[in-house]
Amino acid sequence: MNKEEPDIIIPEELYTNLEKAVLAVPGVSEFTDEGFQLLKRNISQVLGLKSHKGLIISQNKRKEIRIDISVNLKDGFQVKEIAGCIQKTVKDIVAPYMEKYITEIDVTITNIVE
Repeated sequence: MNKEEPDIIIPEELYTNLEKAVLAVPGVSEFTDEGFQLLKRNISQVLGLKSHKGLIISQNKRKEIRIDISVNLKDGFQVKEIAGCIQKTVKDIVAPYMEKYITEIDVTITNIVE
């Protein structure tokens, strides 16, 4: 008999911890929800999923977790380096909750600000 695993519950504290940690990454200015990110956030809310400005954690039918992050960077920082640092930071925080389920951490740099 194949028992289906229950949906993964994403605690509010995880969002809070992720927000604090990502904002602490050198070069990150703020979370954004412009353009496509705003559309994804609105769709997520319509579907009853939690989302925060610039941070969406979603789960597919196979219980795989996708994390979408959208931020502005401060001028003078390397985009690729900061995006990789954000991905590592997010993975380190999320791993204790659901490491085996994380399939994607997508970082969108919306703008470079002074």
